[in-house]
Amino acid sequence: MRVLLVHNRYRSTSPSGEDRVVDQEHAALEEAGHVVGRFERSSDEIAGLSLGRKVRLPVDAVWSRSAARDVGATISSFEPDVVHVMVDGRIVRSGGKDLALTLEEKGYEWIREAVSQTAPTEAK
Repeated sequence: MRVLLVHNRYRSTSPSGEDRVVDQEHAALEEAGHVVGRFERSSDEIAGLSLGRKVRLPVDAVWSRSAARDVGATISSFEPDVVHVMVDGRIVRSGGKDLALTLEEKGYEWIREAVSQTAPTEAK
């Protein structure tokens, strides 16, 4: 199976457990015989951005046209067999390349909205 891991790494000066989990997942998938690709960005990249790009970071954190384009190109060239969309640490949607291309086109907000509408409410 072809699995594409998409992850934003934390700053290298502040390594995170999440970064380690992604690295371990990659190794485990390869050990199980899967072909694993990666698309990663790093928070370390922020230091090299122009002032104008830094000003846009709050907006780009929600939806970045350039990141969507880059992920889309990676999806098209790698052609993963399965896509899992995670929200708040759990898989909320799974699919194939069609889901990946929909995410490229529409972003993730529609999934977040669907999840929030179906999430159980807490009893008060």
